[in-house]
Amino acid sequence: MENKNNYTFYCFAGHHDNDSGAIGADGIKEAAKTKQWRDLTATRFKQIRPSANVVTDDDKMILRDLIAKTKK
Repeated sequence: MENKNNYTFYCFAGHHDNDSGAIGADGIKEAAKTKQWRDLTATRFKQIRPSANVVTDDDKMILRDLIAKTKK
């Protein structure tokens, strides 16, 4: 039987505040879009599985450090 109380969902944008990522010809920044998708995905996952622990990045930590932190 599935344990619905034992889920941790990691959802990271992969960009921090000082890393805009690619910038499209229309001026749209990759970081802004990945942060938007992270927030939408995390919110939706929490709606689907309210008991899950949803972990997102905080836009201050670089990806390398964020990944290292999740391995602890």
